Amino acid sequence: LPERLGTLIAVGTSICGLSAIVATAPAIDATDEEVAYAAANITIFGALATFIYPYLAHVLFGPDPLRAGLFLGTSVHDTAQAVASGLIFDQVYSTAGRPTIADVTVVVKLVRTAFVAVVVPLMAYRYARNQTRGTGAAKVDAAKLLPTFVVGFLVVALIRTLGDAGAQDGGRALGLWGPAAWQSLVTGVKGLAEDLLIVALAAVGLGTKFRLLKSLGFKPFLAGLAAALLVGVVSAAAALVFAPLLTL
Repeated sequence: LPERLGTLIAVGTSICGLSAIVATAPAIDATDEEVAYAAANITIFGALATFIYPYLAHVLFGPDPLRAGLFLGTSVHDTAQAVASGLIFDQVYSTAGRPTIADVTVVVKLVRTAFVAVVVPLMAYRYARNQTRGTGAAKVDAAKLLPTFVVGFLVVALIRTLGDAGAQDGGRALGLWGPAAWQSLVTGVKGLAEDLLIVALAAVGLGTKFRLLKSLGFKPFLAGLAAALLVGVVSAAAALVFAPLLTL
C-alpha cells in the first residue's frame, strides 16, 4: 500500500475511526483523496460491524456484560459505531441491569480512543523520519510530532475530567457551574463537536475527485477488510482470555 494511505487505514482501524484519520492526515501530509479513501474504508466495515457484532457477541458471550462489552469496544472501528453496537445489544436482548453492555462498551472504547494522543505523534515521527532519510535532511521537524488535534484532545479531556469531578455532590464544575449548568454546557459542546466533524468530513468530500480515488486501486479496500476481520478475531479471543481476570 502507499505509505500514507496504509497509515490512515491502520490508525482508523486500531483507534477510533474517522477522528483518528482526520487527526493523523495533516501530520503525514496525506492528500484529500487518501483521507477520503481511508474514511470510506473505515465507515463501510465499521457500519457492518455495528449491525453484525452485537448478535455475534450474544452468540459468543451471552448476556455477560464484561465480555460482550470488551468485544464490542475493541472490535468496532468508530466511537459512535461502537456506542451504537452496545445499544443495539441492550435493546435487542433487553439487558437492563447495571452495568449494561453499552456502559462497558463506552468505557472500553474511550480507553482505546485515548491512545490517539500517543499513536498520532508516533505516526508523525515515523513519517517524518522516513522523509528525512529520503531527502538527506539533518533532523526531523519536531513541530509535526504533536498535531494541534492531539493538544486540543488532551486539553478538553482535562477540562471535562476536572469539571465532572468538581460537579459531584452538588459542587461547582471548575468553580463556575453547578451540576445542571455543567451538564447543559457539556451537552451543547458535544453537539457542536459533532456538527464540526461533519463539516470537516464534508470539506474532505468536496475536495475529493473520484477519478483520483480510482487511481488508488482496490488493494487498500482489501487491506481494510483484512484488518477489520483480524481486529474482530483478536478482540473476541482477548475477551475470552482476559475477561475472567477482571471484575466489574
